[in-house]
Amino acid sequence: MNQREYTFIKREEGQSFDQIAKFLKVDPWIVEGWYIQDYKKYRQKQWEDNLINIEIKEEEKETQRYHKLIWDTDHTEDWGVEHDCRYDNCDCKISRKVISQLENQYAFLECSLCGRWQKWLKKP
Repeated sequence: MNQREYTFIKREEGQSFDQIAKFLKVDPWIVEGWYIQDYKKYRQKQWEDNLINIEIKEEEKETQRYHKLIWDTDHTEDWGVEHDCRYDNCDCKISRKVISQLENQYAFLECSLCGRWQKWLKKP
């Protein structure tokens, strides 16, 4: 382990720059400079790792949305059911009838424009 690594480890353990400098037999300002440089590298690595984790989570969400879209498409029985969207910011007049995966529910209507759930349908 070199002096810079030692400085970073001991600083994280709570030792002061003066204590570390005494042990290494160097000036405290040199030790502080090593720590600041290594700390910046450490924070940059944390930042990069965090960005990678965010990208992985976004990819997982996109995969879930894709699989839901495929499932909904496969289970859509009727694409042209006339039904006004129940949400204020959507003016769609057409919904699609999707067969439900739940045993106690037959199907539901989903808006063709915004993709939001509209209502449950009873078995015919």
